[in-house]
This record gives sequence, structure tokens and C-alpha cells, in this order.
Amino acid sequence: MISSNYPGTTVEILRGKTRVDGLEVEVLDLPGTYSLGSETEDQQVATRAMLEEDGVIVDIVDASRLKRNLYLTLQLIEMGKPLVVALNMMDEARKRGIVIDVAKLSSALGVPVVPAIAVRGKGVREAIEEAIKVWSRKLPPARIEYSQHFEKLIKPI
Repeated sequence: MISSNYPGTTVEILRGKTRVDGLEVEVLDLPGTYSLGSETEDQQVATRAMLEEDGVIVDIVDASRLKRNLYLTLQLIEMGKPLVVALNMMDEARKRGIVIDVAKLSSALGVPVVPAIAVRGKGVREAIEEAIKVWSRKLPPARIEYSQHFEKLIKPI
């Protein structure tokens, strides 16, 4: 399942199949969204698919606007679904002087993070390969660690 979380990139669910190392993989391209609580119909379609479909979500985020894009990423981690983050537009981020420590971000999020420049085909195969690894490992979902104070506040909820 692929979700580019910038609206306007897809307006319906597109399904396709590809082969990676002899394994057939079904790919869903979902309408872009910044949040699971979106109100437009196409974004609701994306949210439903992410909640209901089995598989690994490849969350494609704009590396040049990482702060804005991580809101959805954190929601997806909270959902407990298997997840890979593809940092797209790494070239644009570099042009803007943005340096992202991919390994550190992956460690902080608890999910694989793959740098990408999708318009050049860079990182696409790597993201799919990571998704296959995540699916085959069947590891427990990533968990966001909040401060003890915050955990204490939300525990009763």
C-alpha cells in the first residue's frame, strides 16, 4: 500500500502488481492525505484503505517538508500497521539545505526509512524491498515512546 501524503497526487485507489525478486506484490496507490482525520471524500477513501487493507503501508513523505508530513506518519505508527517511510524529494531537500539523517530518523520512528527521488526512480525498489522485509518478519508494530508524564496522563483514557 502506497500513500503519498500530499493531496492531489492520486484521486482514487489504483491497484497494480509488480514482481520483486520473483515475488508478486500487489501495490495500492492511495489518494494523498496529511491526516487520518481528513474530511474530503478522496482522503476518506485513503484512510479507509489504510485501516482496512492488509499489508505494509509505504508512507511517501516530502523530505523538503518533513515536519508537515510526519503528522500522518506518527498517526500510522499509532495505528500499529506495518510501515515503511519513503523520504521522497531528497534532491529538493538538499537544494534547500535540509540534511536528514535517515538512520537517526528510522531509529526515532522505529520503522525503516528509505531515501528516494521517485521521479528518477531512485529508492522506489528499495522501499518495496523494505516493505517485503517488514511483511515477512511479522514483527510487533512500532510504538512511539512518550514522556512518562504524558503516558501517565493518557493511561486512564
